[in-house]
Amino acid sequence: MRSKVIGTQVKILYLLLGLISMPVLAGKSAKIPSGMIMIKTAQSQTLIKRKLGIEEPDIGKQPIKKSPKDRLFEAIKHDQAAKFKKLINANPSNEFLASEDDQKNTIVHVAVLGGNTRMVKTVLEHLIAKEMIKQIVNKKNKKEQTAHDIACKQNNVAIQELLEVYKVLSNG
Repeated sequence: MRSKVIGTQVKILYLLLGLISMPVLAGKSAKIPSGMIMIKTAQSQTLIKRKLGIEEPDIGKQPIKKSPKDRLFEAIKHDQAAKFKKLINANPSNEFLASEDDQKNTIVHVAVLGGNTRMVKTVLEHLIAKEMIKQIVNKKNKKEQTAHDIACKQNNVAIQELLEVYKVLSNG
């Protein structure tokens, strides 16, 4: 008897949430046998399970761990200079600074694409400190663009000038 009461309470909850219609609650639907509930969407099923406190194992829904390289590019894209510096200090190899994304963008390309002059300057300063500015600043991505080409295309004069200054410093 207790399970029938709980089943009715669940049906009423579904009805209140708009997940089933009144004929289903009364068991009068020709398409749905008495006692069966059709839930409209998988999203609704999840909502109901949360409301009822029913837990399901999250198989395959484990958060994907990002690589240090991915976190580096993300920090640059989102103008997170402190995070960028922390990642550089934790991964001091030159190969890490020379990382490229799937479009062959270097950290300078990504900084320029972000459009934040301060972040571009931070990246360039780290490259100068590691004596890597020459090999990175003029590198081309898959679209055959240098970071300077991107700054010109964006009409970002401040970044264009900054890149030109660092090119001169790297040659001197």
